[in-house]
Amino acid sequence: MNIIKKLTILILIGLGLFFIINHFEFNSLFAAEDLVFEHPIIDTNNIKCPATSTPYTPENTVFLVDFHRVIAQLDIQEALKNFHAHPQKFKTSIRLVSYLYKKAVGFKNDEESILEHYLNHADCNQQCRESNILLINSYKLDSDTVHLLESLRDAGYKLIFFSDMLPETLAIQQQRHPELFKLFYAINIREPKNKFASKLKAFRFIHLKETLPQELGFTPQHYIFLDDKKGNIKEAYKAGICSILFTNAARTAIILNKFAIL
Repeated sequence: MNIIKKLTILILIGLGLFFIINHFEFNSLFAAEDLVFEHPIIDTNNIKCPATSTPYTPENTVFLVDFHRVIAQLDIQEALKNFHAHPQKFKTSIRLVSYLYKKAVGFKNDEESILEHYLNHADCNQQCRESNILLINSYKLDSDTVHLLESLRDAGYKLIFFSDMLPETLAIQQQRHPELFKLFYAINIREPKNKFASKLKAFRFIHLKETLPQELGFTPQHYIFLDDKKGNIKEAYKAGICSILFTNAARTAIILNKFAIL
């Protein structure tokens, strides 16, 4: 097997792993719960909410909304195009393999878990870094989710863009989708406020609840968190936040209807 064939195989492996990283989430291993529950405490496989005796209203409730695999889904065609144009396909493939392995066994620290940082290896030049950012941003908006957010905004609810993304990624998405970001009252990402704090830690949510009222001008009684990762949902619940495991907009709308929100 010549070097070209070997390189081609590695590139295909790298692409496959990139799709796995972006599509395979542990919540897919769990069957969806029936959408039947009662107040005041909800603790099912895909909905975890603390006890409450007061309804959710625009005056007392704020939504925290994730971006990846909630607002936007992986665009496979764009990912293929960006990978094809990458100046360091071979090393990027190796880094993706290494990242997937460490994701399975556990990262040493929060910084290592950030894919953008992990792909930017020591000899990754400016062109390589820019290509990594494009590759990581190979996403397209989910129109059904955007319509759901518009309905919440029109009903008077404040929406907070709540993501683990870095400023470089945020800047690209804001440039691509200016109308989307007009829906959000505030933006909360890893940096600069949170450095490497991840949504996989309850501390991130506790810190948000302590600081967000300053931006809002009032202290919300309820927070509702929409995210696609089961681990994030559990950590938010530990911080006293009502959390919904997002699978699609239609199912989430049904849950919100049961909460008398929509």
